[in-house]
Amino acid sequence: MKGFLIASITFLLIVSFAAHFANALESGTVFSVGPDTGYKCVYVNLPQDLGIGAVNQKSETIIESNKVNSPWVDTTYSKVVIEPGVQNKNPVCFYYSGREEGEFSFYSIKLSSLGLGVKNTISGGLCISNYADVDTGVDTENTTDVCKLLNDNADIIDLSFAEDTTQAKPGEVVSKTLYITSYANLRIRLSIESDMQNDFGEPVVTTSPSKPMVSRTFKIKAPDHEGDFGFTVKAQVEGCNINACTKQKQGIISVSQTAKEGFSVSVIPRNINLKSPEEMLFRIVITNKEDTKDFTIEATSDLSLAIEPETKTVSIEKDEEKTTLFKVTPGSEKLYRLDFKISTPDEESTTSAYVTIGELLSDALRYAEEVEKDASPSLLEEITKAKENYEVKYNQTSYGDDLKDYEEFQKTLDDAQMEIDGGENNTTVTPPKPDNGGGFNIMFIAIPLVIVAAVVLIFIAFKKAKSGSSDAGGYQAGYGPRDERY
Repeated sequence: MKGFLIASITFLLIVSFAAHFANALESGTVFSVGPDTGYKCVYVNLPQDLGIGAVNQKSETIIESNKVNSPWVDTTYSKVVIEPGVQNKNPVCFYYSGREEGEFSFYSIKLSSLGLGVKNTISGGLCISNYADVDTGVDTENTTDVCKLLNDNADIIDLSFAEDTTQAKPGEVVSKTLYITSYANLRIRLSIESDMQNDFGEPVVTTSPSKPMVSRTFKIKAPDHEGDFGFTVKAQVEGCNINACTKQKQGIISVSQTAKEGFSVSVIPRNINLKSPEEMLFRIVITNKEDTKDFTIEATSDLSLAIEPETKTVSIEKDEEKTTLFKVTPGSEKLYRLDFKISTPDEESTTSAYVTIGELLSDALRYAEEVEKDASPSLLEEITKAKENYEVKYNQTSYGDDLKDYEEFQKTLDDAQMEIDGGENNTTVTPPKPDNGGGFNIMFIAIPLVIVAAVVLIFIAFKKAKSGSSDAGGYQAGYGPRDERY
């Protein structure tokens, strides 16, 4: 066991130096991987992905997964030592060699620290596709087609708060600002779902390439008792019925008499699509809850991406919120990831943002490829013609005015898929099972029976040993280092 742990930690350190190719791994992240790659590593950030900003002493954290909930996962167990003031990037890798276009898998990564008394689960999915894509904040279930999630979540709109969680005292009225970003010509109707009193209303905002970001400030009253209380803001593009035209964002009002410590960071937008490369702005919003201090922000990207400035230091007073702008100019790639590291003399935090180029077209072509695989010759000809017509219209219309064409092409593909399925609209898809040779696996029954039998035999032997010798007292079977893994 010790040898395995040393190997895991050694591998962890080696891959950490090559973090430039990795994806940030956050709960609700779904992403595509090329069918010719076979292996992909993503990472978790510690200690922040445990829900804490910093540690005061060395602490161990366990990163674990299993082949049942994460069939393609290759990193099943790692033990990481967190140092005070240091953010660790820790890889979790997936193996999918031989998988074909359209196959997918889920993942569930458990993080736990016995010494810190905290734990967290990060879940999501990956799809085999030639079209690069990543979506965040997606609700994944084990009956969901991950590739379909990518197809349905073109990032036309981004909704962000300066702080996802706002602290308030019982009964206090606090202000929240929602940022709406879109580089398309859109009219967006906003609404809120909340049991807390608020003045949000149902406003309509407009976006365009020349004015991609608008904001909406509203007041919301905290309940009279302590606890965390959620609300949901929804955005709906007027005149559009595709899933990508609906977006929602959850916020939390944390009611407590205790003052909040540390600082929070938001990147705005978090995940956004452009129809073609153009200069764009990202905002890093830092809210400081402690004494005045300097914050250094470093911006990097996974691919060749022009970022200005690359580094900036700002001084932020206690209870102050400050925004720093970064100008970004994409190139010829279809997917970019930006990483922002925020450092103070005491701690670090990281956050990521994603930019896609032409995602509406990529999602449509990915969906078309999936349908074409099982189409008859006549149906394939129909799909090919519809695809060619859509591509022509896509290239001739401005961003936002092309949504109706996308909707019509998607309906053509939906109808074709229903015809392939025999007239049934199969919206529930069984996820791929771990490799076991196919069919029913008798080991699912045999292994539990063997374990039960072994436990019974050990119990009998233990009873006999106890009755034969009084020196056996004090030992309890089953307790050991592995019991720290929860």
